[in-house]
Amino acid sequence: MDGGLSWRLLMFVWWVLSAVPDCGARAAAGDERWPETLAGTVRLESGEPLDRVMVSGLRRFCLRELADAPRVRDQLWSPFLLSADTLRLRAEERRGELRRLLGVVDPRVTQVTSVAGLASAVGAAGTWGFEGPSGGGLRRVRWPVLSGVTAEGLLLVPARIRGAVVLLPDAAWTPEMLCGVSAGAEVSRGVVSRLVAAGCVVVIPALISRDQRFSGNPDVVLTNQSHREYLYRQSFVVGRHVAGYEVQKVLAAVDLLVPWLRSELGDGVSGELPIGVGGVGEGGRIALAAAAVDERICSCWVAGYFQQREGLWQEPLDRNVWRLLTEFGDAEQAGMVAPRRLVLEACRVPEFGGVVEALPGRVSVAAPGRVEVCRLASVRAETERARKFYRVYGAESGLQLVETVLAGAGLPGTSEAVQLFLGGLWPGAEASAGTESGAGVSEVAGAGERLGEFVLDRERRQLDEMQEHVQRLIRGSQRVRDGEWLVRPGEESGWPGRQSRLRVVVRDELIGRLPHVPVDPRPRSRRILETAESVGYEVWLEVFEDVVAGGILLLPRVLQRMSNPLGRSLFSLIVSQHQQLLRWLKTVPGVDADRIGFYGLSYGGKTAMRVPALLEDYSLSICSGDFTDWPRTIASNDERYSYVFTGEYEIPEWNLAHVASYAELAQLISPRPFMVEAGHRDGGQPTELVSGEFGRVRRHYDRLGLSARAELEFFDGPHQIHGVGTYRFLDRHLGGVTTEDTE
Repeated sequence: MDGGLSWRLLMFVWWVLSAVPDCGARAAAGDERWPETLAGTVRLESGEPLDRVMVSGLRRFCLRELADAPRVRDQLWSPFLLSADTLRLRAEERRGELRRLLGVVDPRVTQVTSVAGLASAVGAAGTWGFEGPSGGGLRRVRWPVLSGVTAEGLLLVPARIRGAVVLLPDAAWTPEMLCGVSAGAEVSRGVVSRLVAAGCVVVIPALISRDQRFSGNPDVVLTNQSHREYLYRQSFVVGRHVAGYEVQKVLAAVDLLVPWLRSELGDGVSGELPIGVGGVGEGGRIALAAAAVDERICSCWVAGYFQQREGLWQEPLDRNVWRLLTEFGDAEQAGMVAPRRLVLEACRVPEFGGVVEALPGRVSVAAPGRVEVCRLASVRAETERARKFYRVYGAESGLQLVETVLAGAGLPGTSEAVQLFLGGLWPGAEASAGTESGAGVSEVAGAGERLGEFVLDRERRQLDEMQEHVQRLIRGSQRVRDGEWLVRPGEESGWPGRQSRLRVVVRDELIGRLPHVPVDPRPRSRRILETAESVGYEVWLEVFEDVVAGGILLLPRVLQRMSNPLGRSLFSLIVSQHQQLLRWLKTVPGVDADRIGFYGLSYGGKTAMRVPALLEDYSLSICSGDFTDWPRTIASNDERYSYVFTGEYEIPEWNLAHVASYAELAQLISPRPFMVEAGHRDGGQPTELVSGEFGRVRRHYDRLGLSARAELEFFDGPHQIHGVGTYRFLDRHLGGVTTEDTE
């Protein structure tokens, strides 16, 4: 984050004071030095470095907001807990929003009549010689989900079909492990066979793992990111999510199971079809979300995942979901399952110890994040929050907590949990004490190398399909943005009204709006720079409780992780800081409120695109060393400059590709002057991307008749402020500033 906030604040004051007509005259006349503090401020003094003061304050602010999130969600949902009808209507209304936040927005492809028929049609069928307790074969299956995206996994069919279950393993396990045909999954023995023996068709999709084998591009660079993080970094910018793709795979399986069950059960079923979804660990997360958004699922089992979620920022990056905790904590998702059966099992699950050590030949750029066994106190507390939803329906028995972690090995899938889960499918359902076939295990284990190769190939296929889906969305995102932003001939007069509306969209959907009312700024300052022509002050302003605007060289990435689940970003804080700064600057003697400009390099360039786009009190903006085709730069999986291959994991912004890239943000800056400064040897912004993106900016200014207010300067240099054309630009549009003034 070159330059940092301290440098940017210094530049704001510098340019404004340099524009005051008598600034140079005062120095030339030999007057006394400028005062140690600016008028109306007290001296800035601190026994602790100011960057540490700011970081610790921002951290306290973010943690306090997260801790308060359950109370805010309670207030949001409580008006709808007055009756079963009002809660049912509210849940149905909000399912669409939860789907959107998870990226479950693409239409699923044409369905077929049965999973078995599908398996045969795509040539993926074939038993392994493994026989379940009812004589049904274990089959590899593949089924369509989205255009170009399929799901793969295993299928078990009982001799007599009474219902169906989509069963999801943890991300550390394969479907074969969960079935017991290969080693590695620590679950209670016979979970799958008990479901089959009870009469359930069982479909087990493969989840994307936390392995790093396919993370990266061999023609660019290989990384130590988990496969889940690698896909997350590409998909987040187009409003998609690895979890959303997996929810889609579950729902596609349900699409296929519905007609199959209707055919098998005929008139023997009325009302809900007996379809359940269950999962362990990461699979439990997907199962809960799927049941929350789809009422066709009448019973749900969540093992080793359900708990208080305010520590989400400490979990793996792929679990980061924009705005999730403003409305949809685990308890609220459970409330959207209500009054249907929900079995929560507190148990052991595979733990993930943070960043995986990079294999040889790979760069270490993975984000930190841990998966740990849920604390029982946290599970109990969140379960109690969920019970209020079930009480509204008079269905308290529909929510069941099984505390497996207190007994024996604490493995998921105890007889009690499975029995309760089956009880939500049809009355009187019973789980047998069946066990997996030892012959089946030994036969598959004997072909371990062949099975291992198949599992790896399947993982690669699944990952490649989703990556290609994401990259197609990135390539087509410009058309989506043009539908909202492009000003066509004859539409110029309507632009101001459209611009105001789009500014609100960007503030709310891309940046994130803080609802807090600013406090008294209590300005403090100290002189840190003085020349014959100018003077500079470091300024410190209070914004909110624990949030200040002042000198800082680095904003920790973890603040982005803390902010995203609340529908906020680092720029939510930065915009608020600048609002307070601008209010104060207008009160400073000698400052011309109509001539306050912004000039930022690198992260300051990112700020130059976002802050002036939202805050119209900045009279111009200059973006240096950052302007580019932003969606492609963030999420391309075949270019070395892409942030996918760097350690800057906080850079992706939710659905930016469909909301606003840099050309659109520049449109929000119009009609004010806007300039881009870019070095040909700047590794982060290829010249051709800069010129292409700026061409769209210039088209907009040309169409408004403001061609002279949009400029681009290339220079043969690296990632730095060049300070030639930009200084002339400042002189022309702010006035009173020359190149000599700044040397």
